[in-house]
Amino acid sequence: MKKMKRWKALLFTVAFFSWLGAGTAMAASDTSAVTVTVDVIDLLSVSDATGGITLTGTAGSTALTGTPNTAALLNYTFLGTGTKKITAEATTVPSTTQDITLTVAVTGGAGAKTIVNGGTAAAAQDVYTGISTGALSSKTVTYNASATVSGTEANSHPFTVTFSSVSE
Repeated sequence: MKKMKRWKALLFTVAFFSWLGAGTAMAASDTSAVTVTVDVIDLLSVSDATGGITLTGTAGSTALTGTPNTAALLNYTFLGTGTKKITAEATTVPSTTQDITLTVAVTGGAGAKTIVNGGTAAAAQDVYTGISTGALSSKTVTYNASATVSGTEANSHPFTVTFSSVSE
């Protein structure tokens, strides 16, 4: 009789829990690992100074001057260690007769720097310094030029200016 009561209690317990769980679906789960790798980023782009600079003179003066060109934009993104600077250098100077002095400045940067002096290219100049991880977006690049009547022929004088990011 005791066995019968135990047996009935066991059957009742199994039936009760089966009934209780009948509406509940069992769920399965698992995990998955993913690794995201971030590369060092050092990206620089500078647009062209469309329109150029036209040098003109005034009566009685040998100086030629023009309106600065602000059409070019500089964009830079850096993710890495240390700090960077951006340099500018005239890497192509025209072979035409000229004594042009060309300067470049970047908004928020190190001020106007002479990259061509009297027709001769200067060494690379620091135009923006102290750049840590982050971005420079749409910074205006200002070019300005001057020359003399006696040293520069009337002609187009194309220059190529190379901007580089360099560790400080």
